[in-house]
Amino acid sequence: TRGGEALAIGREDGRIRWVSPLDPPPEGGRRRDEPARFGQPLVGGGRIVIPSSRGELLLLDPATGAIAGRVPLGSGVTLPMAVAEGTLVALADDGTLIALR
Repeated sequence: TRGGEALAIGREDGRIRWVSPLDPPPEGGRRRDEPARFGQPLVGGGRIVIPSSRGELLLLDPATGAIAGRVPLGSGVTLPMAVAEGTLVALADDGTLIALR
């Protein structure tokens, strides 16, 4: 969502299954100067993979929406990613090509 949340909608009935905040406030509850931006999600390896402008991939559990892991990228990614022959390919916002297996 534009509010920095991921959500799952049931295919059968259109009901919202879960909502997961992707960019919660830091410790102490202060607001960030600039909120994170997120690219389009992919589903692979039993996870929902969402790239972030903060230089990491968020790995969400598709059943609950909980963040199951984070993969540091070194550069922010907000463009769509692709998967080819078992390799996740992303173009970072700074022009770096990233390939992960």
